[in-house]
Amino acid sequence: MTERPRRRTWPWLVAAGVLLALIVAAVFAVNTLVGAYRAAPASAITTLDEAFRNADCASLMAVTSEKVRAEHFSTTGQFSCAEFEQIAAALTRDGEYGYTITITATEVNGDHATATSEESDEVNQNDWDVDYGMDLIDGNWVITSYVVTASEG
Repeated sequence: MTERPRRRTWPWLVAAGVLLALIVAAVFAVNTLVGAYRAAPASAITTLDEAFRNADCASLMAVTSEKVRAEHFSTTGQFSCAEFEQIAAALTRDGEYGYTITITATEVNGDHATATSEESDEVNQNDWDVDYGMDLIDGNWVITSYVVTASEG
């Protein structure tokens, strides 16, 4: 009786290990992409805050719709960078920016997202809860609605 040649098991173990590593890498990549996609709407709000902090009209225009700028960042209904810079300056006292935005929730549904924030104006002693609506336009999240839902102060 002749003995059948023994098959080596180490190639199968190596192949199984490589396959497992590929599966783990794919799951990690998908989670990373989904997390980045969901975090992106929050970055639009952060950019909005930085636009006010630095009186940066170009940044404000990049992350807000024309409607939001006219309705919320203008006293005349006709947005202008000069007026925006005055509004931004009113949030600063003695060179210190006094506005805080804390994002409390975000939800993404395809090309639309919503976010809720708690906002505090330390200069003028006001607090707000704000609901943001955002749309993904040309690969960038743009704030298309801004609704103050509660106000104190």
